[in-house]
Amino acid sequence: MKLKKILAPILSLVIAVSFSTSAFAESPANVTNEDTRYHLEDSVFDENNEVIGTKITDTVVQTIDEAEGKKTILIEDIKYKFTENSEKYENVFRDEQKTTEILITDNGEYYLNDQKLSEEFLNAEILGTSDQVQARAVESGGYYWATHYTNSGQSSASIFYCEAYSDTNFFMDPGYATLPKVIMWQSPSPGLSDFKMYANNVASARANIDTGMAALGASGAAAITPIWIIGAIGVSASAYAVWSNSVAGHQQMTNAYNLLYNLGGTIIH
Repeated sequence: MKLKKILAPILSLVIAVSFSTSAFAESPANVTNEDTRYHLEDSVFDENNEVIGTKITDTVVQTIDEAEGKKTILIEDIKYKFTENSEKYENVFRDEQKTTEILITDNGEYYLNDQKLSEEFLNAEILGTSDQVQARAVESGGYYWATHYTNSGQSSASIFYCEAYSDTNFFMDPGYATLPKVIMWQSPSPGLSDFKMYANNVASARANIDTGMAALGASGAAAITPIWIIGAIGVSASAYAVWSNSVAGHQQMTNAYNLLYNLGGTIIH
C-alpha cells in the first residue's frame, strides 16, 4: 500500500491510497484498469467552529474505456464519527453512499452524471488563500465568498447576519455569473446553530482545497483547472481530495442556502 499524508495546521486532512482489482460492489464487465482506493479523513466543525468529529470517506475509483471516451466511476462510502453528542449532529451530517460517473469524451467534452459541464466550470481558476471569516472581537465564521455569518454591527451580540450564495465555481470562489444569495438576520435558535455549522464546514472544505492544490503545486503540476483535476482523479490522491472537498463544500453551501430560504430569508439577485 502506498500511503500519502497531507497535514494542515487546523484541518487534519489524511489521505491513503491503494490500488486493487475489487470494489465495494461488483465491477462492470468492461473495467480495463486497476481500481484505485482512497481513504480521506476531514475534521467536522460545530457552530462554535470547534472540532466535533471526523468525516471518513472511503472511495473506489474505477476507470472504464468506452467507445466514446474514458469513464471514471467514484463509489463513495461516507461516515461521520463524532466525539460526543452524536444525536445532536446526525441530522446535519448524514452517513451516505453514493456513486458518481464522469465521462471524458474523445472530442474533449466532460459529463458529470450525464450532465455536460460548461466551459466556465471547466476553466475556473482558484483565487489565493481562502478568505475565511475568523472570529475576532465579534463572532464571525464561514467563508466570505460562499456562506458566512457575523454579529458585527448588530444591535445585539446575539443577532447574526447570515448570508448564503446559491453556488460558486469549482474551487468555491466567485464565478463569472452573478448568482443569487439569501440573507437573513437570526437570533439564537436551532436554525442559527445549523447555519453556523454549515458555514464553518464550507470554510473547512475551502481550506482543504487550498491544501490539496498546494500539494499538487509542490509535485510540479501547473495551471491546474477543473479539467486537470477531473482527469487526474484516478491517479492522484491530492486531485481526489480537491474534488471531494469541492463536492462536500458545495453540498454544505446548498444546505445553508436552503435553510435560510425555508426560514423566510430574502433572496438577492
